Amino acid sequence: MSLNVSLTPELEEYVASKVDGGTYKSASEVVRDGLRLLQAADESKAEWAAGARARIEHGWQEAQNGQLVDGPAAMERIKSRMEATLKGRSKKRA
Repeated sequence: MSLNVSLTPELEEYVASKVDGGTYKSASEVVRDGLRLLQAADESKAEWAAGARARIEHGWQEAQNGQLVDGPAAMERIKSRMEATLKGRSKKRA
């Protein structure tokens, strides 16, 4: 299958720089690689959205069953975990 695609001058220049720089052998390779990356990003977003919907549904079911968490207590746990994470990062840098 062959397609003709119109690009902005900036994108044409970018594609040409990839070919001229030796990263790709042709403009078609640049476009195919870009489309593969776009496809992977779309799939990743779809997986994230499906996971988010599942987590929301799980939380909704817990709430319906009366398995609720005290807001201030939950925020304290989150704050503690964040502080521990930050301390761990600062120790790695030292």
